[in-house]
Amino acid sequence: MLLCKIRWSTVVFAFEVCSCAWHGYLVRNVQDLSWEDIRVFLACLDSGSVSRAASGLGVQQSTISRRLGTLESRLGASLFVRASTGIRPTELALAFEEDARAMQEHFQALQRLALGNEPAPEGKVRISLVDPMAVYILLPRLAGFSARYPNIHLELNTSYQTSDLTRGEADIAIRFFRPTSGDLITRRLATLPLAVLASEQYINDFGAPSLVNGRWVSAVLPGISTPEEAWMNAHVEGAPWLTTSSYVLASEAILQGRATGLGPTSLTLHDSRVRAFDVGIAPPEPLELWLTAHSALRKVPRIAAVWDWLYELFEELRDMATD
Repeated sequence: MLLCKIRWSTVVFAFEVCSCAWHGYLVRNVQDLSWEDIRVFLACLDSGSVSRAASGLGVQQSTISRRLGTLESRLGASLFVRASTGIRPTELALAFEEDARAMQEHFQALQRLALGNEPAPEGKVRISLVDPMAVYILLPRLAGFSARYPNIHLELNTSYQTSDLTRGEADIAIRFFRPTSGDLITRRLATLPLAVLASEQYINDFGAPSLVNGRWVSAVLPGISTPEEAWMNAHVEGAPWLTTSSYVLASEAILQGRATGLGPTSLTLHDSRVRAFDVGIAPPEPLELWLTAHSALRKVPRIAAVWDWLYELFEELRDMATD
């Protein structure tokens, strides 16, 4: 029994020695980590793919692989299991994630602090919004913005997925819901009434819009339920003449007189030949539009300039709609 105890104590002692050596090795190597290493690690973790991480960070795939390999060498273990379908995090990666996220938050806080000292409105501002808003509202007015703010470069990220402003995926977002995060500030931009829309050309070719035999266009977004789609499914008889995942294409089908459809009445401001019709059934409730930014960035000169410009732009549209 004594011999067993001695042998077990030896094993425990050896394990503790190895653990201390590993801890010392890890501490020495972790001290060499950079923010770029952590940024690459989190991009891979979030995307589940080296190629998607490279695309998201705007770098070459070889750069991601090289930095990831360097990070794993410093840690002395693999962070991801490679497979043909992508990469899967190891237990070390999952344990490493919490501290990496904390480092990301601290780095972004330092960025916001530095940006707050910007002397004049200049540089890039990223706006997250849906493509019809970019095409029909912002694009016709960008020349005026550039004349007013020649040193600000706008980047319009059009997507129906919600950008995470707290992680710096965009500087400003225009959303159809009011965010509840305490780190974000919001301002109502507009209330967009919906209606059945058709152009003069459509009426000449096919008659007034009809729920029974009209040429309807329907915008259906994969994985996203919209009030327009629900209304169409409930009230329009038969299959739509055209179904698309693009609201711009659906809008163009209406503007060009090829179809009738449900859309915001603001589209009539884009083309006076398009008007709203009463088909005997009330349209869905109006859409609420919200301007959103991170509270720490709101007063940065370039972001404040774009924020104010966007609000003025929609204020102008509201005035046009009531004339």
